[in-house]
This record gives sequence, structure tokens and C-alpha cells, in this order.
Amino acid sequence: MRIILLYVFCLGLILNYSYAQNKKKQIEELNFSLDSLKIVHTNTISAYIDSLNIERDQNSKQKINLYKLQAEIEILTLQSKNFQDRLNVSNLEKSEIKKELEVLKEKQENNLEGLHYYSLIVNKDDFILKSIKSKLFNYPEKSTLSEQLRYTKSFSELKECRLWKKDRISYAFVIVKDTKKVPNTHSHAGEGDFAKIGDQVTFRCYILTYIDTDFIVYMKWNNTFETCFEGVDDNSENIDFRLTDLNNDNQIEIWYVLESSCTLGVEPSRLQICLFNNGILNTMESITNYPELYTDNDVKEWIKEGSDFSINKFDANFEKLSQEFKAYAVKLRNINLYGSSHYYR
Repeated sequence: MRIILLYVFCLGLILNYSYAQNKKKQIEELNFSLDSLKIVHTNTISAYIDSLNIERDQNSKQKINLYKLQAEIEILTLQSKNFQDRLNVSNLEKSEIKKELEVLKEKQENNLEGLHYYSLIVNKDDFILKSIKSKLFNYPEKSTLSEQLRYTKSFSELKECRLWKKDRISYAFVIVKDTKKVPNTHSHAGEGDFAKIGDQVTFRCYILTYIDTDFIVYMKWNNTFETCFEGVDDNSENIDFRLTDLNNDNQIEIWYVLESSCTLGVEPSRLQICLFNNGILNTMESITNYPELYTDNDVKEWIKEGSDFSINKFDANFEKLSQEFKAYAVKLRNINLYGSSHYYR
């Protein structure tokens, strides 16, 4: 019995020891697993932190790049605005320069390189004028006539005398106005001396050269206006003069503007814009205006009804010239739109 009890006791010890050993082993294995989990956890946390730091670093770099890009955009915007401002200033300067060039061009028209001209006062008692008058006058001078003879005799007047020097040669441009008395052949001429005669006006134009202390006729041409009858005088004058070289061929272009009307008339005055170029006379016919009384539109209606007025009508010679010359002729007409009265100019 005791042996059995001892056996059972030993068996219990053995079982207890075996259980203890198994428990210890389980605890060790559990501790090892825990340690492994701690290592995995630590490594995972470390990897996450590293990844988070990398991501934060990348975000930081992206933010820095974004700030740089925004700064570059702001700089480009400022540069663009600055360029636009400079472009606006440049366009303004270009516009101002263009205006200055137009002004210079206007001045050059009357101040050609190598060409300087001036006008002699036509009623001045000058030996040059006396020489010109003695050679070019067809009739006695108007100022020598009495008022009575003035209505019955033809007479000449010196209307223009311009001198210039080019290539060491002296020139003169002269306009002589001849008022010729002609008989009135109209059936409605009426009675009396004044009704039987009329004024026929011719502007005789000359280019003179100064040779051996004397002026010699180099070129000449005429402009003739219709006759004024019924006891009224012709009121024709030259009202403008220009020298140009529009096509830069070093050849002087002579421009002058003639105005013609009959006194006591109510119609517009007639204009001739004349260009003498390369030995050829070119003319443009037009009329003057009188604000609030008649304009070009009024005259156009008259023309439709059969009136013989013309507005900026170029002759055959002028039609052969370039648009540059025609534009300048129209410009001179616009400058002299209101004629010698300068009304509303």
C-alpha cells in the first residue's frame, strides 16, 4: 500500500515537474513571440516614421517648388506688365515721332535740301522787278491808269516773284496777271460802255534764270480764266505757292493756287491747283466753300442740274501722275478751301 502511494506521489511529482517544464517552455516561447512582435512593431513604427519623414520632406520640397513657381509667375507677371507699359510708351513715342516726322515733312516742303527761296515784294521799287516788268508786261501797269481808263484798257500786274538758288544757279518764278478787255458779244449785253466790254484774265507764268547779270526766260506757260461780263470785274488772284520734291528726284516741283470769281457774283469762286513738273503743267479744278451758304454737297447738286462747276477734277496730265501728287493737290485745295477771304479757315 505504501509502495502504491509512493508510486502515486512520485508520479504526481513527475507530472507536476513535466507540467512545470511545459509551462516554462510555453512562457519562454510566449516571451520570444512577444519579443519578435516588439521587434516587428518597432521596425514597422520606424519604417512608418521614415516614410512619414520622407513624405513630409517631399511635401516640403513641393511647397518650396510651389513657392518658387509662384514667385516666378509673379516675376513673369511683373515683367509682362512692364513690357506692356514699355510697349504702350513705345507706341506713344512712335505716334509722337510720326507726328514730328509729319511736321518735319511739312517744313521740308518749304525748305528743301540745298534750296532756299524767298519772295520779292511785288510792289517794291526794285531794279530786279523793274527789269522783269519791262520784259514781261504786255500792257501798262494797272497803278499807272486812272480809274476811268481802268475799265476800258487792258493792263498787266506782277502778282508773284520768287527767287531761289540751286546748284549755284539762280532762278525766279514769276506770275504776271494780264487783264484783257474784250467785247461782250452776248445778246443780252445791254447798253452803256461797261456792258460792252468784259475782263478776260490770263496768268502768265515764267521760270527765269539769271545769266550774265540779267534774267532770261527759261520756261513759260499760261492759265486762262473765263471772261466776266455785264459790267463786273474779274477778281482773280494767286493765293498760294509751294516748292516741293515729293518723289525725291532732285527736281523742283512748283505749286500755286489760283482763285477766280466775278465781282458782285454770289456763286463760289473757282480754284485751280497747279503743278508745274518736268516741263508739264498739271491742273486740278475745284471751287471755294462758304459755310452756311454753300458747301461741296450743295455744289454737287448744282452739277447734277447742269452747272459747269468741278470739285477736285484732275486734267489729263495730272491723271498720269502718282497718287502722291494728287493727294498733295487735294491737300492744297483743303488749305485754300475758303479762298482769299480766308473765311472760316
